[in-house]
Order: sequence, then structure tokens, then C-alpha cells
Amino acid sequence: MNKKLMLNVDRLKKEATEKDKKSADSKSNKKCAFCGININKHSHYHYKNNAWHKSCSLCYYNEHLDNLIALNKGTIAFIPEIDQEELFNLIRMIWFVKELYNNSKNNDHLEEIYDSVSILEEAIKDRTEVAETLFSNGASDVNILVNYLHSQKEETIEKNHLPLKYLRWIPNHNVFKDEIEYWNKTDLKKYHPKNFKAIIKQMEKKNNGWLWNRLCTIFR
Repeated sequence: MNKKLMLNVDRLKKEATEKDKKSADSKSNKKCAFCGININKHSHYHYKNNAWHKSCSLCYYNEHLDNLIALNKGTIAFIPEIDQEELFNLIRMIWFVKELYNNSKNNDHLEEIYDSVSILEEAIKDRTEVAETLFSNGASDVNILVNYLHSQKEETIEKNHLPLKYLRWIPNHNVFKDEIEYWNKTDLKKYHPKNFKAIIKQMEKKNNGWLWNRLCTIFR
């Protein structure tokens, strides 16, 4: 079963029954079915490929963008080199390191890591401009994308989904503060700077794209 995420809206408005929830719970092992993050708290029932799954907030709203109630929903960027799930994990790492830095005092090593992470964050944000250039003005606007998706039939999207396949959602940090606080205390501990070298080695084995190469260069 292909469980790769693609930007979408909630077309079905389908509600999980108690039976559906039990089925999804039994498969989840308290992990998001898409990105693998801990979802012991802040989980959603996510219908995809004719089955119910449990997902984290980021993965859920990626395919239900119209259900996200926020003035600033984030931005859309052109990043074909990595999947949306991988981008979410990378963004979480950036959020974690910045939070770690903001709560630290006079840590030169952490300041160096923070500066590097900020460079990486800007490289990701720059891809919003690429989306605007390649597609159209407003292509980086989540609300405009939501309106476009609602204007198209599902079968049309599926048939002509190639552009969407390369667009990624960069969520707004402030919308997910509760989730981030929880993740920082659980899964994101592995992103502590002392573990970076081991993490980068794993990334180098799995990925050869622009973003991962940029990441490996920054933290090498």
C-alpha cells in the first residue's frame, strides 16, 4: 500500500466509527503511519487508500489542509528532492534545535549549530519562491492552494497530479506548539547536537538529493 503523503483537502468528510478507530489503533503502535513520530498524544484518524490510519497533526493536515483553523497556515514550497514525511522530520529537527538554543545560556557549540540550522531553514524557505516562479503567483499560499484543490475533481487531481507531487507544505511553528512541546520531550531528543554526526551518517546512506547534501555539508 502506498501511504506517501500528497497535498490535499478533506473531500470525503468521513468520520471514523468506533470499529474504524480500533482497527487504526491496533496497527499504529503509537507511531504515525506516515512519518513514524510518536503519537501517544495529539493523534488523528486519517482515511487513506480505503483504510483508516493514525497520524500526527502534520501528516493529517497535509491531506486535510482545509480543516486547519489558523490565520497563518504556513507556506507551500517546491522541494521534489525529498518526500513530505522526510521534510516534516527535518523541520521538527530544526524546531527542536532552535528551542534548545533559545533555552540555553552561553553555549558556543550550540550557537554554531543554531546558525547552521538557520541557514538550512532559509534554504527550505527559499523554495517557496521557486514554487511561485515555476507555477504561478500565489503558488506558495496555502489558502490559494486549498481553493484550487476544492475547484478540481478528485479524479482530475489524481490524473494530473505531477505538479502537486513536487510541492511540499512548510507548516507554521506557532500553530503546533502543543505538539512540538510533546515531541521535544519524546522523539526529538535523538536530535540533540551530540548525536548529529551519527544522524548525518544515516542521512548520507539514504539520500542523495539537494536538501540532504546541503544538510550533510553544513553539519559535517
